[in-house]
Amino acid sequence: MEIEWAKNLENVHKQVARLPDGDGWFTAEQFMQKTNTGRAKSYKMIKQMQLDGKMEHFQGSDYNPQLGHNCRRVWYRFINTD
Repeated sequence: MEIEWAKNLENVHKQVARLPDGDGWFTAEQFMQKTNTGRAKSYKMIKQMQLDGKMEHFQGSDYNPQLGHNCRRVWYRFINTD
């Protein structure tokens, strides 16, 4: 039983990141830097753009070097409505 637990823990560290396909994806942190807005205002803007159909999101994971493993992350992308 203890060996299975150790193997499962080892497999968690081997998981690959789930990154979005295509171009134009950015994180909320990058959005905040680009628009020079704070966290609350940025998330309100992102939420409104999603409700208006101007932005889509992708829920995935990416490697975090500070923690040494994959962490959940959300990417956003503008939808071209032209």
